[in-house]
Amino acid sequence: MNLPHLAPILFAKHIKSKSDKSAIVLCEFPYPPTLPMLLEAAAQSSSALSEQEVKEAFLVSANSLKLYKKATQLNYSIEVTQELKIKEMSIFSFSIKDLADGKFTIYAK
Repeated sequence: MNLPHLAPILFAKHIKSKSDKSAIVLCEFPYPPTLPMLLEAAAQSSSALSEQEVKEAFLVSANSLKLYKKATQLNYSIEVTQELKIKEMSIFSFSIKDLADGKFTIYAK
């Protein structure tokens, strides 16, 4: 994954598994994450599905975000799935088992 982020904002650490439209990425946090931190980690994890080097990417929108319980760990596996891609825009869903899920849109070029 080619991300321009630096600590303490770099959450996505390595790809655990990957297919054409989904990936599971191990994310590490400096303290138990909040929902915005989980969303940022999911957005970073979407780079695992990039077919080419991304020079710029922006989180454009987020919706249907749900946090089911307070996070207590520092490491989580996040599954991201590309739902739709139109030119530079992609819609993803993400899921963290028994913790959170939602959808977000990324603009990348």
